[in-house]
Amino acid sequence: MRDRPMRAKLVPWLGLLLLPGMLLPQACLSFETAYNLRAVDNTILPGYQRLADETAALAKQTLVFCQQPSDPDLHRLQEQFHLSMDSWQFIQTVRLGPVEEKLRGYRLHFWPDKRQSVSRHLAKLLNKADPETLKSEAFAKGSVALQGFSALERLLFAADNQPGEFSSDGPKAHHCQVMVAITRNMTGIAREIAAEWQTMKPSHRDLIASAARGNQAYADSTEVSARLFNSLFTQIELMLDRKLRAPLGESQQRARGKRSESWRSGRSLRNMALNLQSVHQLTQTAFLSRLVDPPLKRRINELFQRSAQQISQIALPLAQAVTDPIQRERVVELTQTLTALKQALTEELAPALEIPIGFNSLDGD
Repeated sequence: MRDRPMRAKLVPWLGLLLLPGMLLPQACLSFETAYNLRAVDNTILPGYQRLADETAALAKQTLVFCQQPSDPDLHRLQEQFHLSMDSWQFIQTVRLGPVEEKLRGYRLHFWPDKRQSVSRHLAKLLNKADPETLKSEAFAKGSVALQGFSALERLLFAADNQPGEFSSDGPKAHHCQVMVAITRNMTGIAREIAAEWQTMKPSHRDLIASAARGNQAYADSTEVSARLFNSLFTQIELMLDRKLRAPLGESQQRARGKRSESWRSGRSLRNMALNLQSVHQLTQTAFLSRLVDPPLKRRINELFQRSAQQISQIALPLAQAVTDPIQRERVVELTQTLTALKQALTEELAPALEIPIGFNSLDGD
C-alpha cells in the first residue's frame, strides 16, 4: 500500500486556527471561502466578462461583413473569431456554475464531435435555407451542435471562401444569415453566464461567498474548493486525452491530425496555451497560495512553465506536427510533461490541502 503523501505546510496564520479548543470547522471554512473568492474575482468573473464582450464584438463584426462582404472585412471577422475563441479557451477550464446550466458550454463549443454532428446538422441547415429556424428563440432551441464556435469555424474558414459569395445575391448568402444567427446566439449565452455570476440575486459569486453556511448550490466551502480543483485537473485531462493523444494516434503512420481541436482555423496549439495559462492562474490563486512548501510550489510552477515552453516550441500546426518526425517528438514530450503536472496536482497538491478530487467531468463521455 502506497504511503499517503506528507501534508504540506499551510500558510502560517492557518496554523493558529488548528490549535486545540478553537472552532476548527468554521475557521477553516472561512479560510477556504477567501481563497475561493480570490479565484472568482481574479479569474472567473473577468474571464466571463471578456467572453461576453468579445462575442458581442464578433456578432457586430459579422453584421458588418454580411452587409457588404469584402476581403478586409472577412479578415477582420476571422480575427475577431480568434479573439472570441481566445476568451472561451481561457475560461473553458471552469466547470461549475452558470456555464453548466442549459447546456451552455456545449452550445458555445460543441467539441469533441465524435459523430461529425456539426457537419451533418450544418449541411441540413444550409440546404433547407429556412429563415424561421434562424430566429433567436428557435435557433437557441435547435441543435446544440450548430450554436457556437464549431459551426462558425466551418463557415468562416472554409478553404474555398470568396467574400463576394456571401453577398445577398451570392451562393453563400444563406451562410451569412446562419453566421449572424450563431454569433447572436453566442452573445446571448455569454451575457447570461456573466450576468448570473455577477448581477443575479443571488449571483453565483454570492453562492460561493455564502457556501460556508451551506446553500442551494454548495454544501460548504470545501465543496467549492473541490469543484474548482476538479475543473483544473479535468482541463488537463481534456488537453491530454482529447487535444493531444487523439490526434497523435498510436504512431506517426496512424496519426489523426484532423482530430485536433480547431484545426480548420489553425489554432489547436493556441487553444492549449490559453488552457494552460488559465489552469496555472487558478492553481496559483486558489491553491498554491495556501501553501508554505517551496519545493512543491516550485515543482508545480516549473511544470507549468515547461509545458508552456514546449507548446511554443512546436513549429507546425498540431494537425501537421503529429505526422512530422521532429515535431511529433515535441508533441510527445508535451504529453509527458502534462502527465507529470497532472500527477503533481492530484497526488501531491490535493492530498496536501485535503481536497477530495472525485470524478472528472469527462468520465463516461
